[in-house]
Amino acid sequence: MSMQKVMAILLGLAGVAWFLQGIGVLTVFPSFMVNDVRWAAIGALTAAAALWLWRRS
Repeated sequence: MSMQKVMAILLGLAGVAWFLQGIGVLTVFPSFMVNDVRWAAIGALTAAAALWLWRRS
């Protein structure tokens, strides 16, 4: 597995976690990101970037 794919996986996991916190689904740890639409948008963009990176490699 190439380093780009490893980075895409890690970036995608972070993006999904941020998105889920932003929409209020992932509330295991209290955080300033919970129920914040900005973090949902940042997470979605990060996950999209990870998908682009995965397909590029």
